[in-house]
Amino acid sequence: MVAAFKRLGFNGQSSPTRLTPSQANEVEKLLEMSKQLSENDPLTELNLGKAAELLGRTDLVLQHLLRALEAFREIGPTSVVAELLISLGSHAYDEALKYYLEAVNFQRDNFLPVNKYVLRKHCHIPLSEWHLW
Repeated sequence: MVAAFKRLGFNGQSSPTRLTPSQANEVEKLLEMSKQLSENDPLTELNLGKAAELLGRTDLVLQHLLRALEAFREIGPTSVVAELLISLGSHAYDEALKYYLEAVNFQRDNFLPVNKYVLRKHCHIPLSEWHLW
């Protein structure tokens, strides 16, 4: 599965912006195959989430991003955790603010650069209060 994702342009940190019809067909097959597996490695879950996003499969996007988040949290504090929280906030509309604030707090607590765009645009935290983060 990892080789198939690499061939399609998914490498965990980046992914294609669109898929050809044949690539979309292959991604659908990979998503179906993933249902048969009880557990995937964190990067595969991340790629599955990004692939599902390209296909507009929001139900699967959340499922795979949450699995990737859980797995990356077990590894330890990495910037990928914050990126996943921000991505979850973009898809889990009812819980978006929760994920965005968790991402910013994670970045701050782990001495990572705080995503000021998320603070301003999604958390609605005024510029005058950024020093608190």
